[in-house]
Amino acid sequence: MTRTTNRSALRLLAVVAVALLTVTGAFAPAAVAQEGPPSPPQVYSGTVTDGDAPVPDATVEVRYDGEVINTTTTDSNGEYSVEVTQQNGLSDGDAVTVEVMGESKVAIWESGGTTQLDFQVDSDTVAGGSADLDSEGRATVNLGTDEVSSVSVDLGAGTSGTVNVRQTSGPPGSAPAVSERSVAAYLDISAPSGSSGTVEITVSQSALDNAGIPASDATILHYTDGSWNPLTTSTDTSGNEVTLTADVSGFSPFAVAGQEQTTTPTPTETPTTPTATPTPTEAPGGGGQTGGGQTGGGQTGGGDQQTATATATPTATPTATPTDTATPTATATDRPDETATPTATATDQPTDTATATTTPGGDGGGNTGLIIGIIAVLVLLGGAYWYRQQ
Repeated sequence: MTRTTNRSALRLLAVVAVALLTVTGAFAPAAVAQEGPPSPPQVYSGTVTDGDAPVPDATVEVRYDGEVINTTTTDSNGEYSVEVTQQNGLSDGDAVTVEVMGESKVAIWESGGTTQLDFQVDSDTVAGGSADLDSEGRATVNLGTDEVSSVSVDLGAGTSGTVNVRQTSGPPGSAPAVSERSVAAYLDISAPSGSSGTVEITVSQSALDNAGIPASDATILHYTDGSWNPLTTSTDTSGNEVTLTADVSGFSPFAVAGQEQTTTPTPTETPTTPTATPTPTEAPGGGGQTGGGQTGGGQTGGGDQQTATATATPTATPTATPTDTATPTATATDRPDETATPTATATDQPTDTATATTTPGGDGGGNTGLIIGIIAVLVLLGGAYWYRQQ
């Protein structure tokens, strides 16, 4: 009876051992198979356009933790597709950055996921980047260009989302160029819709110098309501960099510029009206009496009216010098005073010549008659003498 029991026990142990070996052999391959295939990659795809035109051969980079983990280029239609495998410690839920021509967007990596990211770029883009707001509502985008090193925004605690910054070589979007101010840099800053807060732009001193802008005059301009509006800006200089800070009520195109240039009007000179002093040319009368005649426009013995031409020389103040006993004015009186003070009137536009006219009369007329009488007597005496000789 004992032997029969021992044999049954041995047989049972053998069956259990065979069963264990069978089960172990069946499940061991299954456990190894679970570690075999890797996780499927995340696929990012989309289009890159400039306005309505596709941008071919644009480089698309995917960055994680500051390193480029994959790259591709757009085709002739501006389309791209890039796969990112689980590498460099990536795991589900981690954020990566996809960047094209200075434009960047943040996306989530998931095993086997697909994400579409479309980019709208401008040909005048100098540099760009994006950053997520932290728990305090702050974000900083490093550009690292010769003009702008970084742009920071503070939207206050409780604000979440992504801030995108793009530096352009000219006015971004549909904004016009800034007028009557020197410009060091143009920026296009976007933030969550409806947000407001503070923006800080750090520019290089060399960029301000090249634009002729003193650091104390540097101002942040904001393009709103169809015009560039200066913001109340504070400046902080540290080494070769100047940080400009201003409060903003929204986000759109910005510019770093100098103070408005004003033009000082040039006073108009009042022309001086030239005056003239007539210088008479002496033309003595034919047989006129010097004492009773007038020099330069004197009376002839026959009482004829003479016209004397005088040269007008413009001077600051007209001066007249009397000759003999009287110097004629523009019109001689019938009886000139023995000591008459001439008056010369100059027009705004003096002429080269002036004409003075005198009319004989008064004592001059009497002297002329006496002379004529004497001459008549002499003629009669001469005639009588000639007749006697004959």
